[in-house]
Amino acid sequence: MLSGWTAVGAGTYTLRLAAHPHTIEVPVDDLSSHPPRMRTPDLARATVVTPRPEGGKAVRALLPRWTRG
Repeated sequence: MLSGWTAVGAGTYTLRLAAHPHTIEVPVDDLSSHPPRMRTPDLARATVVTPRPEGGKAVRALLPRWTRG
């Protein structure tokens, strides 16, 4: 997900991670209004892009969480 931000030099972004029982939530905020480019393979179960009122966008992806066993 961050490869696009670093490849195009999108400036400052904020990355957070949150662990849930079956997923890892990856929310990223940046100042660009350009939509993200989806890539293959896309491991995310869901991806949501929301414009931010102050400019830029928030991208939230849910990745599967694998456990040993």
